[in-house]
Amino acid sequence: MIGHSAGSKIVELAAGRHPAIADVLIATAYTHEPFVNNFWLTREWVQGDNERALLHDYEYFEINPTIRKNDMYNTANADSDVMALDTKLANLTPSGEIFSINPRPSRFVIGRIQVPVLLVLADDTLFPARFGPNEMSLFATASDKTLLVAPNDEHVFMLQRNAAVTNSAIADWLDAHNAALPTC
Repeated sequence: MIGHSAGSKIVELAAGRHPAIADVLIATAYTHEPFVNNFWLTREWVQGDNERALLHDYEYFEINPTIRKNDMYNTANADSDVMALDTKLANLTPSGEIFSINPRPSRFVIGRIQVPVLLVLADDTLFPARFGPNEMSLFATASDKTLLVAPNDEHVFMLQRNAAVTNSAIADWLDAHNAALPTC
């Protein structure tokens, strides 16, 4: 199982509640460590993400293109066309996403995950790599745990110029865990 950002929270919850469902777990761009500060909260209200989420069934998180670009990308390491296209193609998401960041229910089952775990973080505004060691300790019963930090990247590390390097490291980790994976 692999998840990105809030998707990591979902796969952790699934693997923690249903241990037989996962052979390995890859969580990316997500930690249980609180990242929110007063500046961030104020900014979200000012740009209207929270307000819109309270009023509509579906609302995209980080819809302001400038704020999104700065939160999602290391702009020095990203292609401006990719950043523009990412914003243009953004799909609507359930409004509850913005309010589900803080409760983090997977915290209550993450310690039950016993399969090999790869945690991929970056120099992320939302979920900083500096929280990686603390996050790894939450996988208390995992058979093996690896922290991979994508250098010079941000939240959407898979859209940065050096995504191939990070993707290769993830593929190498999967190759090293072939015994844990089912044969197809």
